[in-house]
Amino acid sequence: MKKRFLCLILAIVMIVPFVLASCGESEDDKMKEIILGGDGAEIDRALTLSIWLPTDAITIKGQTADLSQMSQQNKLDLQKSYPEVYDFLKRVDEVEDVINKVLISRNYYTNIDIVPVNNEFYEEALAERFAKMDEKTNPFDMNNKGDSDEYANEVVEEIVGNKKLYNLLYRPVDDNQLDIFLIRDYGEYSGYEQYMSYIEKDYLLPLNKVTDANGTDDLFPKTNYITSTGAYTSINKLIRAEIMSSMKVNDLIYALPNNHLYASQEYFAVNKAVFEKLKDEYKVKDLTDLNSIVAYMNSVSALNDATVVPMLNDGSVPAFGLIDLDNLTYGDSALNDIFSNEEFVSFVRAYKQAEADGLIASKLGEGQKAAVELFLGESVEEINAKAEDYYLIPVGEHKVDSSELYSSMFAISTFTLDYDRAMKILNLLVSDSEIVTMLQYGIENEDYSIKVEKVDGHDVETLNLNKDTTYQMNNMYTGSSYYTFPHNGATIDQWDDVKNANLNMVIGKYVNAQYYIDKATLTDEEAALLAKKSELAEIALAAFASIDEMSLESFNALIELIANEGDLTLNAEYAEVAAFLGEASYDELIALYDKVMG
Repeated sequence: MKKRFLCLILAIVMIVPFVLASCGESEDDKMKEIILGGDGAEIDRALTLSIWLPTDAITIKGQTADLSQMSQQNKLDLQKSYPEVYDFLKRVDEVEDVINKVLISRNYYTNIDIVPVNNEFYEEALAERFAKMDEKTNPFDMNNKGDSDEYANEVVEEIVGNKKLYNLLYRPVDDNQLDIFLIRDYGEYSGYEQYMSYIEKDYLLPLNKVTDANGTDDLFPKTNYITSTGAYTSINKLIRAEIMSSMKVNDLIYALPNNHLYASQEYFAVNKAVFEKLKDEYKVKDLTDLNSIVAYMNSVSALNDATVVPMLNDGSVPAFGLIDLDNLTYGDSALNDIFSNEEFVSFVRAYKQAEADGLIASKLGEGQKAAVELFLGESVEEINAKAEDYYLIPVGEHKVDSSELYSSMFAISTFTLDYDRAMKILNLLVSDSEIVTMLQYGIENEDYSIKVEKVDGHDVETLNLNKDTTYQMNNMYTGSSYYTFPHNGATIDQWDDVKNANLNMVIGKYVNAQYYIDKATLTDEEAALLAKKSELAEIALAAFASIDEMSLESFNALIELIANEGDLTLNAEYAEVAAFLGEASYDELIALYDKVMG
């Protein structure tokens, strides 16, 4: 959505009286020389890079939304037939221009062309774009085009009234060019599968250090890689090391995840109003696990307040399944070893005892409230809203699966005009508050406004959207959420709740396992073992569901049976791999997997 001509720097827009034209060509040449650098000090190439984004706004299937490249008649037809689409695309054009002025003022010599596609059509439109480019050019070939004579800097003249303007030329995006785009997990489209597919098709450029077949570092000699030193070392501090490591495929990182609430997290939600009655006896920081929560619930019960129920569990949040399955051992029977795990048995007994003591209710009576609830926070909005009236105590560690890990990430296409320049823009999307906020919300005081209030003696900022704005983006898809405002009217301070939730997440060891199984990187035996491990975990989850229906007496009887018989082999079909899935051999399996993952 590129305006064909944009000024180089606002302060350098050369507006001179039209009478200067009488001075001859030499005066014009001076102006051009100033813009191009002059005295042999050549400036960077003026380039336009595309950014493809899914949007919540309405767009038209098959149209990639560039008003500036449409004929006047086509614009009029679009405005008449689809006024909402036209208004949105026009606003994107205006927001794009403001972002580009900021980039120009920072001497980036790079303009961006935002290509928004409605959520419903986004993946399909991307696939079609890649297919058309692939027919006309080879991946990687476009990366050299920005250095060609075709893209040498040019200055153009424009007459406005009796003034002459000299502008640096930023060419529109090439038909075979696609620079930065978002990969996501959406509906039937798996972010994980798309990520791996793009890599297999050579559509993604690696973002960390890469060598050629001879082991040298000159495969992409112009690039600044994400390493422990250099231009983009800050990215390693902005994105958790575990997440960056999980993005590796054969030791290369091909996309940067957008920081956001990665995983739903289970909490003990402690009612603040009830807690006030026991604040002399308890501190919030001491409520760390089920045992401490049960002790607190007993104290609530001792208040003898009929309006307060110690705990509410209405069945919407699973009480069990909170143990990290990767830490459980598997011998001759997965079920045997789960029920022999001290941590798990202790948790179940404590919970079942609380049920038997009448501390846990499945529903509330009229006028009642719960001192503690089991709460599953699945979004920023839910966590922020709940945190207003409850202290949120994380329950265990949430294990992030592939759909969460690959839910939103930016990549650089092998059809980019300039890898190094695209990397600079990508760095802004994960680290720059001004750019991310404009890309997400538009133009301040037009599309949104910032409200500042004094809370407990310090300024708290809240973003409020203009209800009439036509600019619509999803903050999952416009860069790091932490570098702009929550989109639901929550204060920016409340991002702390999200960050704390993410600190409690654990990325599963097997999040990329299927890729290596599918690509035969593992031997048949190794692949079978990884697959069996996953199936055993499913058996465990089924067991947790059945435990939920047991009384404390039934559960204790089952534990005693297992202890006495030692032979509750309900999954005999796994006996052949049982030895390898034992405690010591499990470490061997992890070592094997780590070796494959690099």
